[in-house]
Amino acid sequence: MDIRTGCVSLIGVPVDSVTMDETLSRIESFIAEGGFHQVATANVNFLVNSMRIPELHRVLSGCDLVVPDGMPLVWASHLLGQPLKERVTGADLVPQLAELSQKKGYSIYFLGATEENSRIAVEHLQQQFPGIRVAGRHCPPVVTLDGLDSVDIIKRINAAKPDILLVAFGNPKQDLWLSRHRDKIQAKVAIGIGGTLEMIAGKVSRAPKAIQKIGLEWAYRVAQEPRRLAGRYARDFAGLFQPLLQQFVGTLLQASRKPLRSLGINHCGDVTLLRLEGGLVADDMQRIFNMLDADPEPRHHLLFDMSRINYIGPDAIAVLMRLASLVHRNEGTLWLTGLSPQLTQILRPSNAGHLLRTAKSSDAVVERFPSIGGREKYHGSHAHRLMHSEALRSQA
Repeated sequence: MDIRTGCVSLIGVPVDSVTMDETLSRIESFIAEGGFHQVATANVNFLVNSMRIPELHRVLSGCDLVVPDGMPLVWASHLLGQPLKERVTGADLVPQLAELSQKKGYSIYFLGATEENSRIAVEHLQQQFPGIRVAGRHCPPVVTLDGLDSVDIIKRINAAKPDILLVAFGNPKQDLWLSRHRDKIQAKVAIGIGGTLEMIAGKVSRAPKAIQKIGLEWAYRVAQEPRRLAGRYARDFAGLFQPLLQQFVGTLLQASRKPLRSLGINHCGDVTLLRLEGGLVADDMQRIFNMLDADPEPRHHLLFDMSRINYIGPDAIAVLMRLASLVHRNEGTLWLTGLSPQLTQILRPSNAGHLLRTAKSSDAVVERFPSIGGREKYHGSHAHRLMHSEALRSQA
C-alpha cells in the first residue's frame, strides 16, 4: 500500500516535507516504478480551494507527492511544530526537470498555457539545457474543465508516451483534470505547474533571489499585478487564517506527545477494525499500514476506534487523510469513532467529512454492515474482545 509518512497536515491537506533534491529523487523513483503518479505544487490558494471544493481535497490527499510551493506553508508548518524542510516551487522544479531530462533522457510533454508562452518557454529550456527530450506540447483553448476536449488531449499525450507530463491549466483545473483521467493517461509522472511557463517565457518576472529567500515573493508578485492578485491573495490569507489558527490551538492544547501503547486489529466481514490507545504519530500510522498490507484478504472499509487516543500529531493527520483518500478511491469508507471533544476540535479544520465519517461508537458502525460470505456478524462487545486479544502492546 502506497503511503507518505514524511508529511504534515495543513488544514487537512497532506504536504510532503522534502527538499528539491528529494523531490527529484521521488520523481525518478516514480518513473522507474511505472504506472501513473500525480504530483501537486501546493500554495495557499490550493489549501483555500480545497476547503470549498471537496473533490480537490480528495485529489490532493490522494496525490503521490504534494510539495510546498510557497513560504506561508512552510511558516504554518513551523507554527504546528512539524516544520517542512523547504519551499519547492514549480518555477524552480521545471528547470530542474529539464536538466534531469538533459542528463538522463527522460521525455517531457508540455500541456497548457498560451501557444506563445508555451513555445517561448520550451525554446528557453532547450537553449539552457541542450539535449532536453521534448516529447511534445499542446495548448488547448482556455475553457472550463468540462469544456476541454479530453479525448483529443489524452490521445496526443499517449501518442507521445512521455515520462513526465507538465500541465499548466492552473489550480484547481489542472489537478482535477489529472485525477479524473489518471486511468487513461500514459505518462509516468504528471505535475500541475500553474503559471510556471509564463515565468520561464519571461512574461512574468520572478522576485530577486534575496526576496525569494526571505519568503516574500508573493508580495513582489502583488506589487507587479496589484489589480489581479491583491484581492485574491487577501481572500486566500483571510480564508486560511481561521482554520489554521483552530488547528494550531487544538494541537497546542493536547496532552503531551505520548507513544502508541497498544494496537489491536480485527476483521468483521468487509470491515477492518483498529483499536488504538495512547498517542498517534506518523510512525504509528506506518505500523498500521504494515498490518493492513499483511492482510491476505483486504477489506473495503476501515474503522479506527479513537476512544483511547489522547494525542494526534499533524503528521499522523496527514497520513490519515492519505489513507482516507485511498479507501475512498477503492469505494470504501474510513470511520473514526469515540472521538473526544479535543480530537474533534483538532480534526475539524481538516474539512474531511467527505473523506471520512465519524460515529460515537464502533458498535454502531459494525452493525451497519452485513456479514460477508457467510461470516459471523460481529457485535460490538464480541469484536472488542477479539481486538483486545490480538492487541500488539508496547511499553510507553
